[in-house]
Amino acid sequence: MHKIDIIVIIMSTNERPLLDRSFEAVIIPYKCLLWDYSCLTASAQAAVRSFTSGIPELGIERLDTMFIDGLHIDQDGYKADWNNIYLQGMRNTIVDKLSIDMNSKVLRLLFHTNLSLKAHYVKQGYLLSLPVSGDGEVAMQMQNVHMEFVIPFEIIKNVKGRDIMDLKGYQYWYDIKDGVDVHFGNLYYGNNELSRKMHTLIQQNWKLLTVKYGRYLFDKSNDKIFNAIRNYMHSRPLDTVTLY
Repeated sequence: MHKIDIIVIIMSTNERPLLDRSFEAVIIPYKCLLWDYSCLTASAQAAVRSFTSGIPELGIERLDTMFIDGLHIDQDGYKADWNNIYLQGMRNTIVDKLSIDMNSKVLRLLFHTNLSLKAHYVKQGYLLSLPVSGDGEVAMQMQNVHMEFVIPFEIIKNVKGRDIMDLKGYQYWYDIKDGVDVHFGNLYYGNNELSRKMHTLIQQNWKLLTVKYGRYLFDKSNDKIFNAIRNYMHSRPLDTVTLY
């Protein structure tokens, strides 16, 4: 099994070619042996802050604060639209493991962080078997969100005939381990008693609700994370960023 580093480069000062600012933004000052996933994980960790700041020259969006236009939920009698979503916390990501298997051509990335979001919501229908409605602002804190990506890839040639990594798609799994705190402003259109009861039920059943509805948010946010990694890997020949 061979493993490679995806965002690492080292050169002496005299040997370093002229690099554009987008490349300088995510340089890490050491490379790893191909099989050393511990080193790969540490080097990816060192790039988190700069990478999540975005690299417009490479088509990489800012991941913190991340902007999501909206999401729509229509499941089991519950309907909701969240718009103008601002998601924070990716810059504090802890990379638990990064490995790349060159035999099976699969990249695996595991990480965790705390996430917070603000958005405008409109909801109606039934939640936890009770009628629910409202239109206002939502604020949410998610503690200790664990995420795993499995990303198949191929090695292809770029226009200059050099090898690059072409990420083909991804699957992911998530687990919010330490709770969710959420507040829906104007729930039940100002009926404070109904709002209080529903907020209590939501807090008591946060695990069930995040398992059931969390993917509506994470489908959107993880598309952005995947696209950022894919665009970066498409922009760099492997021999400039790895011991390949």
